[in-house]
Amino acid sequence: MGANATAASQLGRPRAELLTQKFARFIRPQDQDIYYLYCADALETRAVRTCELQLLKKNEGAFDASVVGRAVRNNLGEKMLNMVFSDVAKRKLIEAEVRDAREFAENIVETVREPLLVLSAKLCVLSANHSFYSTFKVTPEDTIGHFIYDLGDRQWDIPKLRVLFEEILPRPAVFNGYEVEHDFPGLGLRTIVLNAREMVQTRVGTKIILLAMEDITERKRAEERVRQLTCYDPLTKLANRELLKDRLLQPMKAGQRSARHGALIFLDLDNFKSLNDTQGHGAGDLLLIEAAVRLKACVREIDSVARFGGDEFVVLLNDLPSDRTQARRLAELVAEKIRSVLGNPYILQSATGKG
Repeated sequence: MGANATAASQLGRPRAELLTQKFARFIRPQDQDIYYLYCADALETRAVRTCELQLLKKNEGAFDASVVGRAVRNNLGEKMLNMVFSDVAKRKLIEAEVRDAREFAENIVETVREPLLVLSAKLCVLSANHSFYSTFKVTPEDTIGHFIYDLGDRQWDIPKLRVLFEEILPRPAVFNGYEVEHDFPGLGLRTIVLNAREMVQTRVGTKIILLAMEDITERKRAEERVRQLTCYDPLTKLANRELLKDRLLQPMKAGQRSARHGALIFLDLDNFKSLNDTQGHGAGDLLLIEAAVRLKACVREIDSVARFGGDEFVVLLNDLPSDRTQARRLAELVAEKIRSVLGNPYILQSATGKG
């Protein structure tokens, strides 16, 4: 057979030795049947054919090789097989490591209860766990290999997610507790906490991003219900006494810095006890609800209205002028407006439609 210096080097034998031997002599016995079938096919079709064999290198054992060959005719018109082979051991090792890394990552992914994505450095989805598919009602075909912003008809193209991937994550490489609120098709408005981690697979010079998600929508709703119970009056939905105390501290500190004034207006409803005694507590509740609505209509968004207890209310006016006289005058105008509005007749309509 003919052979060049590269072939001699890869087989670990002098070129002169190769010229006197058949190529089959340097093929592992278990692969020789594959080689003969390969040769027959290549000689018959005269097309380029490829196969993988294990070749024998002198004193070093077998190595994986890729063989590419094509049938040609020599000067005498005889058919010959012109072959090129290359050592693919390193490639196979890398492929094996990639498979192992992928299997390892997939095993990790499936142990996580929360939805989880594994992304490439270019933000394409490499894998996802079952929880992700079930939570967001998608399939692997809709997910794997797709750019993250394109998932679900671009439902993941969220401005805050772009900020996380393009601005925040590249700097610290790890980011936890990133809260995103988004209206997902089929799911509605959800609050998702994202935990992202940038990792490098050292055995294969590759960067991946693990993105874990936790749906905290129900927890947020429960927290809001608790906040409503602890900070707001359940009947009028106004701030209660405890929340009023907190709100008082903020304008006091702000007023010290800006020299602006604030004002507190205390009021109660005349003859409220008499109404409760004669018409019942249901009528009294309706009066309190209506009074709360009228009070809120008398003040600005930056002001606060609270139910202090029973039929007592407090109005907190914020950001009044730094001139004390002007501030007092504005507070008096608001107080007079409140007195006038609360003094108008009340039509107490119950839920049953009876007055």
